Amino acid sequence: MKCMVYLETLGGKITPPSAEALGAAKQLGETMAVISGLSASSATGDAFGYGATAVAVLNTLQNEEFVAEHFCEAIAPFIRDQKPDLVLFPNSFECRELAGMLSVDLDSPIATDVVRIETRGETILVERPIYEGKAFEKIALGEGIKLVTLRARAFNQPELSAASNGTIFGIDMAAKRMVEVLAKSEAQGGVSLSSAKVVISGGRGITNCKQLAGDETASAKRGLILLEELAETMGGAVAGSRAIVDAGYLPYSHQVGQTGKLVSPDVYIAAGISGSIQHIVGMRSSKLIIAVNKDPEAPIFEVADLGVVADLFEYLPALNEDLKKKLG
Repeated sequence: MKCMVYLETLGGKITPPSAEALGAAKQLGETMAVISGLSASSATGDAFGYGATAVAVLNTLQNEEFVAEHFCEAIAPFIRDQKPDLVLFPNSFECRELAGMLSVDLDSPIATDVVRIETRGETILVERPIYEGKAFEKIALGEGIKLVTLRARAFNQPELSAASNGTIFGIDMAAKRMVEVLAKSEAQGGVSLSSAKVVISGGRGITNCKQLAGDETASAKRGLILLEELAETMGGAVAGSRAIVDAGYLPYSHQVGQTGKLVSPDVYIAAGISGSIQHIVGMRSSKLIIAVNKDPEAPIFEVADLGVVADLFEYLPALNEDLKKKLG
């Protein structure tokens, strides 16, 4: 089987979800990677190290930002020429936009948020969650070029071996861009929510500190400090439910749920989150779910592996101190 993987980079390095996509492709057959030229000098070697047998470099301009229309215009003809059986993408906002456009331009089927790929003879089967994560469906992809976006952390990231040589292609970009990015705001440093192995998430409960009764803003700030301290101890990322994001206590990029990000960490701690189905959709595939809530009837306990009925403002500091001692 011939596979192609579109790689995203951050700081000149291949992102973990992109490395996972390379690992998934490597298990299926011959693999070619596609990388933006701005990152090619440092990322090409790693692409070979993760198992790519060839790398295609987008010859982007000096200060070119990602614009789906422009990238699609350059990549679509290259995909037609190479005729891969399968094209894999990380499941980011940018990649979903690009994959959707390529699906139209190539007249190819697309499957999104895939958590498993298998082959039966010449048939490719993919599995993905449906009904808000309550069930999974298995889809047999048709003939020709197929496009697939992969859920982060659903596939194992391969070990990075010593960079090896391989075939390198160039993909020319059109000189005239349809859209020009005039400014871009970068997120603050820290662990990426999409690839974090530990996620500490807060809900409406962080606004209900009894010592700060009547001051929701002060309570929320105190609650976020507790989440951040625990995330720092565990090497994780901070997230929140839609209620916290809508209230302005966290930016949208930190929202987990149906209208936010889908995460699959090793550990997901839900503090003060009641557990609406819209939120559960975004974190159900976490390997270990720990819920902390004062209400023993909170729906979050139905999906939690471990449940703690407690005041988060009392429990999280105690948990953090205990972990600090154990982790040194």
